[in-house]
Amino acid sequence: MTVCPSCKTEMISRNGIHVCPRNEIGDCAFDAYTELKQGYYLKPKLQNIPDQWAIRQPSRPHM
Repeated sequence: MTVCPSCKTEMISRNGIHVCPRNEIGDCAFDAYTELKQGYYLKPKLQNIPDQWAIRQPSRPHM
């Protein structure tokens, strides 16, 4: 059972996406389609992080 993160109502599945039934009547602010779209566009942006911000292993001194 999946519950809405906003109102804790049991979500229903539509086209493979769990949506809150209370969102349709304006009783809940959680919109699964908007969340899915934002998550989709977040991935490409994370891949374009400048190299200087990347976490690097400390280099070993050459012997």
